[in-house]
Amino acid sequence: MKSFKQFKENFSTAVQRGSWVFVYDEDGNQSFGVYGTLVGYTSNNVSVQRKNYVYTYANDGRIVSSAPTNDD
Repeated sequence: MKSFKQFKENFSTAVQRGSWVFVYDEDGNQSFGVYGTLVGYTSNNVSVQRKNYVYTYANDGRIVSSAPTNDD
Protein backbone atom coordinates (compact mmCIF):
# COMPACT_ATOMS: atom_id res chain seq x y z
CA MET A 1 0.00 0.00 0.00
CA LYS A 2 1.28 3.47 -0.87
CA SER A 3 1.78 6.07 1.80
CA PHE A 4 -0.06 9.36 1.47
CA LYS A 5 3.09 11.15 0.30
CA GLN A 6 3.53 8.76 -2.63
CA PHE A 7 -0.07 9.12 -3.85
CA LYS A 8 -0.35 11.45 -6.83
CA GLU A 9 -3.15 10.11 -9.01
CA ASN A 10 -6.85 10.87 -8.85
CA PHE A 11 -9.20 8.57 -7.02
CA SER A 12 -11.04 6.04 -9.12
CA THR A 13 -13.20 4.46 -6.46
CA ALA A 14 -13.74 4.16 -2.74
CA VAL A 15 -15.16 0.98 -1.22
CA GLN A 16 -16.63 0.30 2.22
CA ARG A 17 -15.46 -3.03 3.66
CA GLY A 18 -16.70 -3.57 7.17
CA SER A 19 -15.53 -0.62 9.26
CA TRP A 20 -12.88 0.43 6.74
CA VAL A 21 -12.94 2.54 3.58
CA PHE A 22 -10.40 1.59 0.92
CA VAL A 23 -9.48 4.09 -1.78
CA TYR A 24 -8.15 3.06 -5.20
CA ASP A 25 -6.31 5.07 -7.85
CA GLU A 26 -7.01 5.18 -11.58
CA ASP A 27 -4.82 2.10 -12.14
CA GLY A 28 -6.82 0.05 -9.63
CA ASN A 29 -4.08 0.10 -7.00
CA GLN A 30 -5.09 0.56 -3.38
CA SER A 31 -3.97 4.02 -2.32
CA PHE A 32 -4.93 3.94 1.34
CA GLY A 33 -7.48 2.71 3.84
CA VAL A 34 -9.11 4.65 6.63
CA TYR A 35 -11.35 3.57 9.49
CA GLY A 36 -14.88 4.94 9.28
CA THR A 37 -18.00 5.06 7.14
CA LEU A 38 -17.86 6.20 3.53
CA VAL A 39 -19.95 9.31 2.99
CA GLY A 40 -18.99 9.99 -0.64
CA TYR A 41 -16.15 10.54 -3.07
CA THR A 42 -15.11 12.36 -6.23
CA SER A 43 -11.96 12.03 -8.32
CA ASN A 44 -10.23 14.45 -5.92
CA ASN A 45 -11.84 13.92 -2.50
CA VAL A 46 -13.08 11.17 -0.22
CA SER A 47 -15.36 11.91 2.74
CA VAL A 48 -15.41 9.51 5.69
CA GLN A 49 -17.41 9.71 8.91
CA ARG A 50 -15.75 8.75 12.18
CA LYS A 51 -17.92 9.09 15.26
CA ASN A 52 -19.52 12.55 15.12
CA TYR A 53 -17.27 14.08 12.43
CA VAL A 54 -16.94 13.83 8.66
CA TYR A 55 -13.37 14.11 7.39
CA THR A 56 -12.60 14.98 3.77
CA TYR A 57 -9.32 13.75 2.30
CA ALA A 58 -7.67 15.32 -0.76
CA ASN A 59 -6.10 13.15 -3.43
CA ASP A 60 -2.68 13.65 -1.81
CA GLY A 61 -4.01 12.19 1.46
CA ARG A 62 -4.31 15.39 3.45
CA ILE A 63 -7.40 16.03 5.53
CA VAL A 64 -8.73 19.19 3.93
CA SER A 65 -11.80 19.62 6.09
CA SER A 66 -13.67 18.22 9.03
CA ALA A 67 -17.19 18.98 10.13
CA PRO A 68 -19.44 17.74 12.91
CA THR A 69 -22.38 15.61 11.86
CA ASN A 70 -25.91 16.74 12.61
CA ASP A 71 -26.77 13.64 14.65
CA ASP A 72 -29.12 14.71 17.40
